[in-house]
Amino acid sequence: MNNNNNNKQDFGIIVTLWKQVTVTQDGKVPLDTFLTAAKEVLRVVDAFGSGFRMVKNDIAGNIKKLYRANQSVQATTLQDLVISENSPDGLATVALLWLKRAFQFIASFLRRLVLTEKSLEQCVTEAYDCTLRPCHTAFIQKVFWAGVKLAPSREGFYRKLHPDPKVVESRIKEFLIELHDPLCSIVQFYVQRGLESECKGDEIYQQKNNSDDWLLESGEDN
Repeated sequence: MNNNNNNKQDFGIIVTLWKQVTVTQDGKVPLDTFLTAAKEVLRVVDAFGSGFRMVKNDIAGNIKKLYRANQSVQATTLQDLVISENSPDGLATVALLWLKRAFQFIASFLRRLVLTEKSLEQCVTEAYDCTLRPCHTAFIQKVFWAGVKLAPSREGFYRKLHPDPKVVESRIKEFLIELHDPLCSIVQFYVQRGLESECKGDEIYQQKNNSDDWLLESGEDN
């Protein structure tokens, strides 16, 4: 019974799925593989506990909106779907904007968690400050901080992902490496089209680089 439970919680499947999200030569992100992989990241959000239900619902809702927006377009990449709407208020344009912001937050948080000795709350706070906070109203910020107070410790968070913390850290690093190029492509796309001015995120997710060592340096980005 325990083995089955551990296999269910082990987010190794996330790494496997993100390896399949290959950015095209012209810098576009395949829609289907990205959204399939994005859904599995909800496992990570689940590890925060009930306090982050708002974040989970937001991610899941925006994934559904992107699928719905593509029913009539049948675009093969996220960028092509947004381009087809040609509107900053389009369903897919707004949904991907917020999904991008959520992933900037998650990536920023996880990178701090595995590369520093800071508490989980510190990592969440720093990640939120440079990603989602500038985009949220005062009310939403209060809801978010209330959720942070319910978050587990670093050890508790790790245990919900895998019984061995070393395995968790290793797989988080793998995930960050696989997420980097797709996320960078989306971030650059929104900036270039003038669709993002609030969520800056860590500098490391604003440019591509072929060096995994560079991605996993522990220096502060903001």
